[in-house]
Amino acid sequence: MRKHATSWEQSAQWYDRILGENGSELYQQVVIPGALALLKPQAGESILDLGCGQGVFSRALTAEGAKVTGVDAAPSLIKRAKTYPSPAPIRYVARDAAKLNDLAPSTPSPPSSASRTWLIWAKSARPRPRY
Repeated sequence: MRKHATSWEQSAQWYDRILGENGSELYQQVVIPGALALLKPQAGESILDLGCGQGVFSRALTAEGAKVTGVDAAPSLIKRAKTYPSPAPIRYVARDAAKLNDLAPSTPSPPSSASRTWLIWAKSARPRPRY
């Protein structure tokens, strides 16, 4: 089987310097509040944060009372996520998003029973041309 590497693994230190424990100003003022308003997480709800990076949004979801499993393909970012304090336990897993089916169903918030899956894809802030 061919090993697949993520470019985020190569950029993990840089990305963590930008976002850190609480997220950049953009994340704190726009991304997190907007995503929470769209998602409206409920206390006790299981949510899979796919592409969780170092867990900034996973922690925001947990602060709302959700039971969160954070998955990212970059082991360095998952390792970093585990170092940041959280209002409640979060299960972090370094895994390719195409290979989630073997996560143990007996965990507190298994992806197989997650009521919703959330993915924030942060692209560069450069504006796109309008045609």
